[in-house]
Amino acid sequence: MNAGQLVQQVGIDLNDPQHTVWSQEQISYYLAEALRIAFSFRKDLFSSVKTVKLEAGSQFQRVCDCTDITELFGVTDSEGHILYTVRKRTLNPALDWKGARCDRPAGRYHMYEYSLDPDNNGFRVYPAPPYGQDVYVSIACAEMPDISNAGTQLSNELTPAVVQWALYRCLDIDADTSATAHTVAITHQQMFFKLLKIPMIGEYVSRHFNKEVKYDGANAQATADSRAQQVAGGLLGTV
Repeated sequence: MNAGQLVQQVGIDLNDPQHTVWSQEQISYYLAEALRIAFSFRKDLFSSVKTVKLEAGSQFQRVCDCTDITELFGVTDSEGHILYTVRKRTLNPALDWKGARCDRPAGRYHMYEYSLDPDNNGFRVYPAPPYGQDVYVSIACAEMPDISNAGTQLSNELTPAVVQWALYRCLDIDADTSATAHTVAITHQQMFFKLLKIPMIGEYVSRHFNKEVKYDGANAQATADSRAQQVAGGLLGTV
């Protein structure tokens, strides 16, 4: 299902197919919140395998079309067939391999280790690839979908969950004045976390996504990013 169809589906589920109560922009904003929370916990649902050519002479490698790189599977040929796997460098230098390296034929590059560098949206390889040789690796690349593009496709695993979050956010607007709306809203909230198999910390979520956090069309994207990061950070800090 694409993003445009998702917005329409939420409107139908709310018995508001013409979007007279909840606008398409508002629903899209809530779907963006859902995606950012899901991305923080379930990057596997956003991942694909890519073969990339390394930059010669540099340990640091960047893949511009990846939001996050979660794994390096190994060194490959140009078609992505793995030639050998590579050890991931630990965060604790005391645990890194200190033994002798295997001798390799002169001039033949061999990668021994890699490390992820999420702060700089890249990874590092050891040693750096030499000039004059093409070196390819296979990586797991997690990409954040652009929900503002109506044609953006979402996976079957993500679709029902993000719909549940949008329903929760829409219905929760009336929670202060309607006990029924609150009960139904919380049911959708719980289903969102259940479908994604994410531990739910209800109080924290409710504190950051409640009536005080209203849809602001002019600043919708920035607000969605900020709130999703807050709730993800809070959940990560409590599980």
